[in-house]
Amino acid sequence: MPMPQAIRTNVAMPDVTPYSSPVQQPLRRTYRLAPDKAAAIRSAPPLVMDLKEASAYLVCSPRKLRDLVAAHRVKHVYIGAKIVIRREWLDAFLDR
Repeated sequence: MPMPQAIRTNVAMPDVTPYSSPVQQPLRRTYRLAPDKAAAIRSAPPLVMDLKEASAYLVCSPRKLRDLVAAHRVKHVYIGAKIVIRREWLDAFLDR
């Protein structure tokens, strides 16, 4: 009994763009704020900040601030899984 052909040879394959095409690039997470937004936060900081905004205010990396939070050196609260820090708490940390 002959085996059926799995691939038809007379059908043209569609053009496939390479993975490096800008259309198919995977979304990259940004771990820092855009420079213009970071400058705005430093000039007029909000009362309550998330981790990215607080790291822009302190001019440090979000990873460093997360380490400080984990070591309980910066006062913080969790809202769900999000770390929230008040501006007064950051100022108190800087005054130490």
